[in-house]
Amino acid sequence: MVIQSTRGNTRNAQRIGWFDFVVGSTLVRLEAVRLLEPGVDENDISVFFRDATSGKESYELGRYVDPKKLSNGNYLLDFNFAYNPACSVSDHYNCPIPPKTNVLAVAIRAGEMDSHYH
Repeated sequence: MVIQSTRGNTRNAQRIGWFDFVVGSTLVRLEAVRLLEPGVDENDISVFFRDATSGKESYELGRYVDPKKLSNGNYLLDFNFAYNPACSVSDHYNCPIPPKTNVLAVAIRAGEMDSHYH
């Protein structure tokens, strides 16, 4: 698959799977990917997402969270570890843009929130 980036480039990625979970009473789904780029390990999985806080309480482009592989083979998606991309502090970075499939109508009020870097 192809992911767009903030510098106008396309970035190749492999869809790894989906995370289905409930926020409040809303069932949501996020796509997990692995960027196919030099320096990205085959076990490096990322979730690039936007939510109802994007551009208001959190960075406008969205945030990232890296799933953690558990000893039983499952993955933990802990939004307490959600972070802003490097482009939130400088326009010189080339950051993946969350795909449309990862735009949530609900708010994820965990992790790094401040959107006032620029």
